[in-house]
Amino acid sequence: MTQDQIKKSIKTLKVQLTLGQKVEYWLNFISICAFLYIMGHIAIENSIQNRELSLSSLLVITVFLTFFRYQYLGTKLKAQNSNLTEQEFKQANTATAILNEWDILSNRKDYFTAIKKSNWIWEGIKVTAILKNGKLYVNSMVTPSVRAHPFTFGHNRKNKVKLLEEYKSVLEGNDVLENANIELEKRENDFWKESEWTLANTLKRIVGYLFSIIFIMIAVLAIVEANFQLLFFGVFLLIVSGTYIVYDIKVILEKRKKQGHNNKHIS
Repeated sequence: MTQDQIKKSIKTLKVQLTLGQKVEYWLNFISICAFLYIMGHIAIENSIQNRELSLSSLLVITVFLTFFRYQYLGTKLKAQNSNLTEQEFKQANTATAILNEWDILSNRKDYFTAIKKSNWIWEGIKVTAILKNGKLYVNSMVTPSVRAHPFTFGHNRKNKVKLLEEYKSVLEGNDVLENANIELEKRENDFWKESEWTLANTLKRIVGYLFSIIFIMIAVLAIVEANFQLLFFGVFLLIVSGTYIVYDIKVILEKRKKQGHNNKHIS
């Protein structure tokens, strides 16, 4: 982001996007609307013909308005006063990126941006922070791309909270970089040591696989029906369920391989 873009972002309290990013950002919204239309146009047409608002058409309209509000406010910057120095700003940004496995795109004295990769958001989540004239501006949004989707499951709010926590920590005099590296090493050791078959993990897996099987059955039925509307929905469910199962099996196999290697090394 250039200095002019930073100034404009502060003035409008919105992350400034390039023309290409704006086009992709709103094309993404249009594609979601197209999906909603495919799923709900029958209900809306029936409502128009019957001259009454059905529950299903009301649901479609509500989802559309919710997505529009989410998209419109997605670039909004949260502003607050700050006593951070430029060096503290950069240190806290780096520490947060280390702790949360963000890929840093830029970390300057007054501007920070990073991407949080996600298994369910193909383009990841973009985190932005600006420090200017004693004020701090923070934003977290789905990366502006036609390949992205808006379902962050609360991660936008969590990203902003984590960033603000590190800013607070560095102002308290903590060595946030050292603490981040120690915490990351501890997490990694705990992750590889933890069994995937604890009671909590087993229950999560049972629920996850149960829903995946149900979704796959619905997807197969939808594909067999060969109806365009159902076909689109079926393929979507198949991709979601398949991605969850493949990722989960991959984690189990990687852990088993890592634990076997560690046990062999110890013996």
